[in-house]
Amino acid sequence: MRRLHVEFMSGSRSPYARPARSLPAARGDAGLFWWTMAIFVLLALTTFSWLSSLYIFRHPEKPRNYRLLAKFEKLPPLKKFNERTVPQGKFHTAEDIFSKYSRFTDGERAVQNDLFKRSYIRNYDDAPPVYVRGHYRIYKVENLTEAQPFTSGLVVRARSVDLPNVSIEFVFPTDSLPRERLSYGDDLVLDTNESFASVLHISPLPENSLCLTVVPLTYNYFSVNPADARRYTVLHPPARLNMNAPWPVTDDAPVAPSGPPEVADAPERPAGPEGKR
Repeated sequence: MRRLHVEFMSGSRSPYARPARSLPAARGDAGLFWWTMAIFVLLALTTFSWLSSLYIFRHPEKPRNYRLLAKFEKLPPLKKFNERTVPQGKFHTAEDIFSKYSRFTDGERAVQNDLFKRSYIRNYDDAPPVYVRGHYRIYKVENLTEAQPFTSGLVVRARSVDLPNVSIEFVFPTDSLPRERLSYGDDLVLDTNESFASVLHISPLPENSLCLTVVPLTYNYFSVNPADARRYTVLHPPARLNMNAPWPVTDDAPVAPSGPPEVADAPERPAGPEGKR
C-alpha cells in the first residue's frame, strides 16, 4: 500500500509561499509633539488675552487703553459731585505741594501723574483726591479746544501769592463760558468749601518751579470771586477726555487778553443747598 506523504512546507522553503511582509514603520512622537505645541500656543494666547484685558482695565489713564475702553463703552461716566458727595481728601497749600513733589524724579513724577489721572477716571473709588487751596493770581486765560485733554471750557494759569514757585492751571469744564472773561491779574481763591480743586498732573518748570493741573470736582457752579456774581459758570464733568493730548493743558507763557471773547449768555446761577444764589 502506497503511503501518502505530506510535507509541511515553511515559507522560507516553499516556492509557493508569499513573500513576507515587513511591519509598518513606527510613527514616532512627531504627531504628539505638534499637538503639544498647539496646546501650548493656545494656552499662551489665552493667558496673553487675559493679562492684556486686566492691564487695560487697571490702567485706563493710558491713551491706548482709554481709547479702547471708550470705544466699547467700558468707561464709567465721570460723576457729578456736589459739596455733600464729593470725595474726601486732604487740602494742600502751595508750600505743602512744593515740599512734597519738588524732589520727585522724572520717573516718580510720571508714576504719580498716572495715579492722579487713574483716580479721576475712576471717580476716586480706590484713592482719595489731592486738593489744592490758597490764593493765586491769574496770568493767562485760554478757551479750551478739542486738541487739549479737556475739549470744552476755559483754562486759566495762576501763580501762588504765597509761594511763586508754584503755579496752577485751573480747568473749567463747561459749555457755557462766563459772560465776563477772567483776566490777567485777577485773584483766584481756592478754599475748602466749594472749590475742591483736585490735582490731575504735575509739571516741572524752570528755576525749580512746579505747575499743577487741577479741576474742580463739584459741578454745580463755580465762582472765581464769590462777591462778584457776574463771574460764575455752570460746570459739568466731560463726557470724554482726550488722553492723546499733551499735558499740561497750556504752556507757561503769560498772556494778557486784549478783549472779551464772544460767548453765550451765562446761565442763571442755580440755588445752593439752602436755596441761596
